[in-house]
Amino acid sequence: MNFEIISDKKCLLGESPIWHDAKKKFIWLDYLKGELFFFDPYEKNLIIKKLELEIPLGGVALYNQSDSLIVSHKNGIST
Repeated sequence: MNFEIISDKKCLLGESPIWHDAKKKFIWLDYLKGELFFFDPYEKNLIIKKLELEIPLGGVALYNQSDSLIVSHKNGIST
């Protein structure tokens, strides 16, 4: 098995990695910074979105037939 570093972006607490099959992207969170990461392994492109949610975050999951994300956080759940 070969491993590859896909990002040198440092997370305070990087967690909740998932594969979004429809978009062909890896997605993960930095729970403590409130950031959501999207990595395209084919284009080798990383997009980081700052979430305007109260931290700490709790997790991320796909829903609605993989078209949307749901994020848990200190005050509840957001889509």
